[in-house]
Amino acid sequence: MRTITCVAALALAAGTAAADTVRLEFDSVGQGRNVRVSLGSSTFNCFAGQLVHTFSNGNGAAAGLSGNIKTSCSDLTQGVTSAGSTYTVTGIQNLPGGSPMGAAKTQAIYDMYAYAGGQENGADSDMAAAFQLAIWEVIYDYSGNASSLSLSSGDLKAKSALGLSLSSSILNKASLLFAAIGSNAAQLGLMGFQNGSFQDQIAHVQLVPVPMAAMAGLVGLMGAAYVRRRVSR
Repeated sequence: MRTITCVAALALAAGTAAADTVRLEFDSVGQGRNVRVSLGSSTFNCFAGQLVHTFSNGNGAAAGLSGNIKTSCSDLTQGVTSAGSTYTVTGIQNLPGGSPMGAAKTQAIYDMYAYAGGQENGADSDMAAAFQLAIWEVIYDYSGNASSLSLSSGDLKAKSALGLSLSSSILNKASLLFAAIGSNAAQLGLMGFQNGSFQDQIAHVQLVPVPMAAMAGLVGLMGAAYVRRRVSR
């Protein structure tokens, strides 16, 4: 077994001439649990839960983002940076970089955020861990069928930091998140932050509009019916 450095272990918007950007600097971890994750043939210890990043120097859609904001990681193959780096603001369907998740997985994550209703950023460490693990499971294993979602099988598997089964509390909370997939929630306020050298991040930012280019891409993915519903509002 190897140990990687990711925060997880402590470790463009298309169609625009100039992408919206913001600087992210990893600050600390919030609520969550240390776990042991297997991804394909690799196994490593990591932290699953809230990541706290300091946002600064944003422009465009990210102009209003500053200070400490809790984020969720969308990939396990890179680490965070406490030195800070500039990230491109994008729709979450474009994450993780190099292998975009696409429409079905994006909708699944929207559904889980809608079900959680902010609990993913609350004081419950098991919920924070379950939410992060559920995001990874959707990104790496979700086929569009609920039967593909399991933290004990597939490309991504998770155990406790000691290599034992995850607690029943984490497993139960993850099951409820998975059960919410299919509700087709129209989740607003989710923004993706992409960087070629560091972990891509997702943040639920209530009062910041989704970037125009990211929204255009999402509209295309969700189809004309979704467009009509939004325009009618």
